Amino acid sequence: LQNIHFPRSDINLEKARNYLIFREFFILQLGLLLKKEISQRISVDVSIDTEEDVISIFQSYLPFKLTGPQVQVMKDILMDIKKGKVISRMIHGEVGSGKTVVAIFALWLFSRTGYQSALLAPTEILAEQHYINWQKFFLEQDIPVALLLGELPETEKKRIKEGIKSGEIKVLIGTHALLTESIEFKNLKISVVDELHKFGVRQRERLKEKGEGVHYIVMSATPIPRSVALTFYGALDVSVIGQLPKGERRVVSYIFPVEEKEKVYEFIRYQSSQGRQGYVVTPAIEGNEDIESAIEEYSRIKEKFTDVSVALLHGRMTYREKDEIMKGFREKRIMLLVATSVIESGIDVPDATYIVIEQAERFGLAQLHQLRGRVGRAGEAGYCILLPYSFNDKNIMERLESFVQTESGFEIAEIDLKIRGQGDLLGVRQHGIPPLRIGNIVRDMELLGLAREKAEKVIKSVPPDVIKEKFLREVFVNE
Repeated sequence: LQNIHFPRSDINLEKARNYLIFREFFILQLGLLLKKEISQRISVDVSIDTEEDVISIFQSYLPFKLTGPQVQVMKDILMDIKKGKVISRMIHGEVGSGKTVVAIFALWLFSRTGYQSALLAPTEILAEQHYINWQKFFLEQDIPVALLLGELPETEKKRIKEGIKSGEIKVLIGTHALLTESIEFKNLKISVVDELHKFGVRQRERLKEKGEGVHYIVMSATPIPRSVALTFYGALDVSVIGQLPKGERRVVSYIFPVEEKEKVYEFIRYQSSQGRQGYVVTPAIEGNEDIESAIEEYSRIKEKFTDVSVALLHGRMTYREKDEIMKGFREKRIMLLVATSVIESGIDVPDATYIVIEQAERFGLAQLHQLRGRVGRAGEAGYCILLPYSFNDKNIMERLESFVQTESGFEIAEIDLKIRGQGDLLGVRQHGIPPLRIGNIVRDMELLGLAREKAEKVIKSVPPDVIKEKFLREVFVNE
């Protein structure tokens, strides 16, 4: 402390600063690892088949081949169970890398032996998509599955709740409706949270509390920088899926000034004439003089493209309205979808080949990457067109140029972190850890990695009670 306030030299100042940053990171990592150690030590008495051939059995039910990274994460999950640990794992990777299949494997692993499992999604559109895509898979194996949404008729909700309470329903897919007090499971053993950044810590934890010794998997829609993973998710094991199931996706990205919007409309006209589907995304439903409105853009496009089937999709629509529109889009009765960012969450329509993002500067880079991931999913070339309205702003254009120049979600995540900084990126309080006073996860990545290494050695060699007394007596890591 003396060298920080009254340094005798610049070298002493730097040493003191590094020591204090390391100590802050070390205490944080120790707290996170201790929490992880304690939570995973709970003995779990389940009769789950953990032999690797269970992956081959799962593969035999699928109409496609699993990738190497997907199989590896499945092996990680089996190893957790084999060791008698409560699974506490985060899965992240490229957009479209097949994280959902791994989640379904985890649900299937437990539900096939009679336990219950739950998948929590952030939107009704995404929850329904999971249900549509996987309902047949479960039913063919006599595993009852249900979809629970807030907007379902009360009679339907009551029937599902009774099925969950009695244990008849083995797999439950849904939105925030899963978190209500009225939902009671008979024997919930695994919960999977899709798109973890859309939920607060308490929301994610609430699902785990609906059973005893519940295994826990969270999935991130986009890659997470290592420094963020260590700081915000240090209490979880981490698995990465980097390979795309259909090989490298080819999505070409362009930037057009708003003055050249007519050229973009001509591009849409040509794509439509070739029988290709696409999206036009705006930042708001209604907007104002500064923000582009989805409703107004929908009206303009309807008037301009009278021979193209166009639909509007946004968050204020009822579940039935959204359901009907997405069904029409999947069946190619609708060729162009004008929408807000409601489509960013995992929408999978393989035939969509282009996306136009208006006022692209109003979206974060990770969000733009998510939106770009909606196209080119069938392995064919896709197009992403950014229409910034602040074309002369140097900082905005540099940010968008960096996005256009790389398709790697891992690179984009690092760029986004550097641009936005640790405080703005995720919201520290939401992640249940104390704010960092001196350390900075962008600037001090090397010290963070070193602190993690040292903390892991301490956890392996020192009893938890001693760690609490010696290192963490005055430090409280928020649950």
